[in-house]
This record gives sequence, C-alpha cells and structure tokens, in this order.
Amino acid sequence: MSLAQHDTTSSTVTSASTRAARSADGERRCVVARRNLPKTSMIRFVADPDGSVVPDVTGRLPGRGMWVESTRAAVDAAATGRLFSKAAKRSLKVEAGLVDRVGEQLVARTLSWIGLARRAGEVVCGYEKVRAAICDGRIDVLVQAIDGQPDSRNRMRALAGELPSIEIFTSLELAGVLGRDHVVHAALLHGTFADRFMGDAARLAGFRPADESRFPSRAPDVSGVSNELNG
Repeated sequence: MSLAQHDTTSSTVTSASTRAARSADGERRCVVARRNLPKTSMIRFVADPDGSVVPDVTGRLPGRGMWVESTRAAVDAAATGRLFSKAAKRSLKVEAGLVDRVGEQLVARTLSWIGLARRAGEVVCGYEKVRAAICDGRIDVLVQAIDGQPDSRNRMRALAGELPSIEIFTSLELAGVLGRDHVVHAALLHGTFADRFMGDAARLAGFRPADESRFPSRAPDVSGVSNELNG
C-alpha cells in the first residue's frame, strides 16, 4: 500500500471512529447547524408513514431520527428550509405550527416530571415549606412561577444560593400539575425526578423565556435512568 493510500485509509478509519465515539457519548448531528451536539440539548424528529415530519420529544418513536437543536429558531429553520427533506433524502411534509407543537409537547413533558415527583412525595410547594426545605438542604431544584411577585421570587432565589432555579412556568401551570389553586414557589427534593425535570426544562428554555432561570453548569447525567433519546 502506498503512503497516500495509507493516509486516506487511516483518515477514513479515524473519521469513523470519531463518529462512533461521539454517538457513544450521546451526540447527534443537528440538521441545521450541521455539527454534533449533545442529544440532551436537541429534539428528535421522525417521518410518519404518510411522509409528514413528527416531533419526538421522548425519543421513543420508530424510524430514523432527524435531530435539531432545541430552540425555536433552529426548528423553524429546519421546517422552512426543507432541511428535514434533505436529511431524509426524500420529500417530506412539514405541517404548519410545527414549532408550536414542539413547545407544547416540551411543556407537557417537563411538567409531567413534577407530577411524578409529587406522587412519589418528592415535591414541596408554598413559600414556607420551600423555604424550610432549602434551609434543611433537602432540595435539588427550585421551581418558581414566572408571574409570581418579583420580590418574593428574588428572596427565595437568594436563599437557594447556587442551587438550580427554574422559572419557566406560570402559576396556573404549576398549580394544575400540583393539584392546587395557585402555586408560585415549589421545589423538587432529592430523589428520582429532579435531573430529568432539569434536562427537559433546559430544552424547553429554547422555546420560552427563561432569563431568570439558573440551570446546572453541566447537563444532568441521566444515563442508565432511561432508555429515551437513543434513536
């Protein structure tokens, strides 16, 4: 084998190895940015039998996945720029309102973790109960309604220190999932669901204002917890 042939073969093997490593590390190639990103910061799409693009925020639908960074702008660019068809190498239909559907599904999915945590006894709500849980060192993430009184939210956020603080839902949305009439302050306690909640909340932040939220410096590690987002 010539030196040139050896270099070409070596480059091909290296490239394939790099792609495999990235896949093993939980990355996928964004069809818009055309670069590898963590799956935990992306939305998976598949084509249904009719050739329509379907969002798959759980990562469970069958079919070859087409991945897009979890932001309103990226999903809109993929939809309007025919990038799904390009990724699938065939003509696909994109229905109007795809971006809003993704946002709605992410809202429902992220809130569902609070509902599961509630049933497991891993949530407290109400100013005094959340304050006490913070002081006792029992919480993983503070959750506050974006339409709550600013001074009250600021005091709670300051008390929480460096703990993650998610402020992306309305008081009615939090009340609905927690079975209350009105909720401004809540917290997920140490347990099963806090990391999964924060992971989906971070994806939702690409579709809703989240300027007052404080996310973990590193994406939550949910490996081994769920088989989702693998396709």
